Amino acid sequence: MKEGLELVKFILRRERVSFVIWVVCIVGLVVYTASVYPNMYPTEVERYAAMLLMENPAIIAIVGPSTGAYSIGALFVQETLLITLLAVGIMNILLVNRYTRVDEELGRLELIRSFPVESSSVLQALFVVVLVVNGLIGVLTTIGVATGGMSDMPFAGSLLFGVVIFVAGLLFASVSAVYAQLLSTARGVAGWSFMTLLIMYLVRAIGDINGNFLSYISPLGLLLQTSVYVNDVWWPVVVVAACSFCMAILAFVLIGHRDLGAGLIPAKAGPAHGAKSLLSVGGLAWRMQRGSLIIWVIGAVAMGFVFGAVVGEIEGYIGENETMQAFLALESNGEVSLTEQFIPFLIVFLVITLLIPIIGPILKLAGEERRHLSELILARSVSRSQLLGSYLLISMFSSVCLLMVGGFGFWLGGVLLLEEAIAYSTLMSAMAVYLPAAWILIGISVFLLGWLPRLMSLATLMIGYVFFIVFFSDLLSLPQFLVNLSPLEHVPNVPVDEFSFIVFLIMSGIAAILIVAGFIGYGKRDIQGS
Repeated sequence: MKEGLELVKFILRRERVSFVIWVVCIVGLVVYTASVYPNMYPTEVERYAAMLLMENPAIIAIVGPSTGAYSIGALFVQETLLITLLAVGIMNILLVNRYTRVDEELGRLELIRSFPVESSSVLQALFVVVLVVNGLIGVLTTIGVATGGMSDMPFAGSLLFGVVIFVAGLLFASVSAVYAQLLSTARGVAGWSFMTLLIMYLVRAIGDINGNFLSYISPLGLLLQTSVYVNDVWWPVVVVAACSFCMAILAFVLIGHRDLGAGLIPAKAGPAHGAKSLLSVGGLAWRMQRGSLIIWVIGAVAMGFVFGAVVGEIEGYIGENETMQAFLALESNGEVSLTEQFIPFLIVFLVITLLIPIIGPILKLAGEERRHLSELILARSVSRSQLLGSYLLISMFSSVCLLMVGGFGFWLGGVLLLEEAIAYSTLMSAMAVYLPAAWILIGISVFLLGWLPRLMSLATLMIGYVFFIVFFSDLLSLPQFLVNLSPLEHVPNVPVDEFSFIVFLIMSGIAAILIVAGFIGYGKRDIQGS
């Protein structure tokens, strides 16, 4: 018992800064959004118009189903709940992976297990921390939203809102804990955990758009059936909580049946002799990134296909809604169809998701350096420029490959479901305009690696910032200079806006400057370990 408490204190101390950042960002964003909602929709007519817009299949695919109610509380929940659940899910996946597989790979758990502690002691302490952190987020969110003084947000609904967030955190922590027992690498655990999150999201999107059973198969979809501030349905929370408990029990059972550093699913045995390509630094870097890139390619096609199918649903929705037709006709410039006006909204969400694997190779190189593995390569006749250049090429290739296959999936989904499919060239152009923005984020990552390697986490935070600006800048009325810091804000919304070659060149030039500066810094500084 004493050892367990010491481990809990150790994890809390080690993660004190990151926990404060996560809690402040999640709770602060939710509470502040709730406070500004009454000013956004002050009249009943405006709230009704917002409800009609949120019944659009494109909006449903991104943020969840509409309950048909247009109170402040109902609109607030539809726009913020799912995004909050995704943020909490990401936090818990990263936390569990770090204190299971990552620490096993680095030999830290071996040091702890050398003392007289149980094999599951670290996992027990980790779940205590998970309960504490997610509980804190749930409690603070409940109090913050309930004390806003809004009659449309009573305490009962606010309590359910907080409990849903808490249960979602437990769910993804449990899923990651199970993967940590099955798989033998931290990269595999993170990859499969995030893939599970993505599958839950896509299944939920399909189910919500079509109003079928798929919404109840996905835990994310099930949690959105709670109808917070409308009907306050509690049974989905109980079901997901029970599933989370079962997954956690399974993780504790599995940990007792494997060796330290190994997974229950054995790693695939490699060939007796390595390929000649592994003799080059580029071949080695490609071999290490190939598997994750293939998985992301499949995910990009799947996401694009679902969003292409959403466009088909939008066409039917607009055709049946005269009010929406009139609204879009006013917003249209007359050169694009009513359906095409929603394409940029869906594409930007797809692009933001794909930014994660695009900068992944640079983050991988930073991780190799922290583990003193880069030193082994640089000890041979390999220059730093060769090493960094190899990972940069993979990152640049990933940006082109993922955006294009995502656009192909989008086109394929539209071809199968639209009477008049959107032109393939139009979708490829709509995806290609985001390449310079992706390159700028790659450039920021390379710059940080070259000059500020201890702040590499800022590269990941930049993706979160881009997401925040895209979806909350108008809602929160942020200053324009903060909005302009996001590279995606300078990308034209093709096909609604015209492609600007000048903007394309300027943004590509900024990315090139950041990359060159990063190479200079990487060549001058010392190679550092953790």
